[in-house]
This record gives sequence, C-alpha cells and structure tokens, in this order.
Amino acid sequence: MDYIVDRNKITLSNGYSLDFEYTIKKTLVVDGVIVLLIEAPIKGGYNQNVFGITTSGDYLWRIQKKELFLMEKIVLMWVLS
Repeated sequence: MDYIVDRNKITLSNGYSLDFEYTIKKTLVVDGVIVLLIEAPIKGGYNQNVFGITTSGDYLWRIQKKELFLMEKIVLMWVLS
C-alpha cells in the first residue's frame, strides 16, 4: 500500500490527497485501513487526533471526543485556623 505523507497532507497511490488541520505524526496500515495520528496541540483541547481512512481516501472513522481534565485550572486553598 503506497502513500506519501508531507506534513499535514497524505497523498494516496491513486493520486487522491487529504489535508488535515495539523501535521500527520504517524501512520499505520491495519487490515487495509490507513490509521493516522495527527499531532495536535495539547492545550487546544483537540483530542480527536486519530483517523481511519480507506486506501481510496474515504473517511471511515475518527476517535471519539473526550473531555480533558487540566490540572492547571484547579486551585486548592488551605484554610488554617
């Protein structure tokens, strides 16, 4: 299965290409499905960064969105009496 990854773009063997908002960090082919890991900024709350596409470029799935829990937003106050 041939394809070329150039930053945020994947070009498939049929010449069809897909552009993503962020850089494609890794790819893996599983049972004929190209799985892409997108390198998205952590602080942006973008955690839907794994996609599955066919060899012809059709979207099959995208990882489900999850709410992020950021420790930096929690403030603990101790009251001493």
